[in-house]
Amino acid sequence: MHMTMMNNVILDANFLLIPSQYQVDIYHQLRMRLTGTLKLLIVPEVIEELNIKSAATASTKFTRDVKMALELLSNQQKQFPHLFEELPDKNSQNLPVDDYLIELAEKTQQIKNHEVYIATNDKELRKKATIKGLRTIYLRQKKILEISL
Repeated sequence: MHMTMMNNVILDANFLLIPSQYQVDIYHQLRMRLTGTLKLLIVPEVIEELNIKSAATASTKFTRDVKMALELLSNQQKQFPHLFEELPDKNSQNLPVDDYLIELAEKTQQIKNHEVYIATNDKELRKKATIKGLRTIYLRQKKILEISL
């Protein structure tokens, strides 16, 4: 029996801002680019980070972008519920979010037939992930999602 590849994409907060900041449909691109089964993993700290940023009193373009990102995520979850998995809060060591995303990626990578990616535009997080041998997905030229090997 042939097992399909499970593509687990761990979403970082800044990655979720791409649609509102650059008008790029990250959800559509992820569905088109990754073959096999797709699972978008959402960590509570990432949503919390966006909620805190969206609650800022000053209505700046950034707070509007954050609110739009949360709204779009919510709409996508309703439209494609099978694609998303909200993870329980397992960050018991209270690691910084970036370190926790890497730890989560390393654990997920150990599961047979599971490919894992960290979707982020954070250069530091991408560098840390690459050093650990993890794959990343990021925005290139403000329009294309690039998948590192």
